[in-house]
Amino acid sequence: MGPAIFFIPHQDDETLQAAVDILNHLGAGREVIVVLYTTGKGSFVQGVLNGDGTSAYWGTAHNPYLEGYESLTDDDFSTARNREFCSALGQLGVTPESIHIQPVDLEGGPVNKDTVKALMMEYVNIYGLTASYKAMSYYDTSDSHKYSGQALLELYNEGIVTDARFYIARSDWALSRPGTTYTATSAQKDKIKKAARCYEAWNPVSGAFAIGYHSIYAQFNAYLANPQNKIHKPNE
Repeated sequence: MGPAIFFIPHQDDETLQAAVDILNHLGAGREVIVVLYTTGKGSFVQGVLNGDGTSAYWGTAHNPYLEGYESLTDDDFSTARNREFCSALGQLGVTPESIHIQPVDLEGGPVNKDTVKALMMEYVNIYGLTASYKAMSYYDTSDSHKYSGQALLELYNEGIVTDARFYIARSDWALSRPGTTYTATSAQKDKIKKAARCYEAWNPVSGAFAIGYHSIYAQFNAYLANPQNKIHKPNE
């Protein structure tokens, strides 16, 4: 059996939307490959960290000069987000060589269904029908999320892949969506908590800026209270 390949839109989605299933696959002895397909640039958090506004998480405005760090450029911000992403996946047990950072918006081009589909085809050409493919739901209310779902659904309907699953963002659970809910075991909860801490770490001197928590700390808190993933099959 080939690997389980997860296509992830943003640094933190692997933990918030898919960590339980990642751990389930690893626990079953499957190779897990995680592919990040955006740079993570453009978040309001970059401005907050540079002293422009206040996040609900931090409670006050940042002052980079007083806090000992330079204002973050787009590349600095993306690098810091990637550091959180890789650290979190390491806590889940995904090996560094199985973490692939391949943003389709690297040169400022658009993230859309076709660009994500082209990226998926790179892996299909290597692993074919031996792999299982994972994406965010095509019902997702976030465009950058649902593009992966739309792309994977097309590949499934075209017969190019036969094993496809789709993850419903926790923020969309209040909407009427199909799917099966998977709850973390006690051992899995401990690993997920450690993964989340990577998005909470604050140490600017070492390049840790708690970007995940500055962005959506409430989602992290709700998730950690009851770590669950909701997954649906194609055309559900």
